[in-house]
Amino acid sequence: MVLRYIFYAFLAYLGFRLIFDLIIPIVTTTRKIKKQFAQAREQMEQQQHYQQQQHQAQQPSKPENVTDGIGDYIEFEEIKKDK
Repeated sequence: MVLRYIFYAFLAYLGFRLIFDLIIPIVTTTRKIKKQFAQAREQMEQQQHYQQQQHQAQQPSKPENVTDGIGDYIEFEEIKKDK
């Protein structure tokens, strides 16, 4: 009879240790990691958005009277000198 109570107390102790030393730390660590990944993803998206804005701001706007390279090409002919 006494051994049964000791056995149940031991099982309760093992269950307590399992919950508080293994399960709860795993859950809290998982939540922290998920939060850090979300923050890193958000920071990366903000950085990409900022870089896109900087890239668009740096591109010079083309004047309206300039064509897309039509007529800008000058043909070059090599002239050989005869001796």
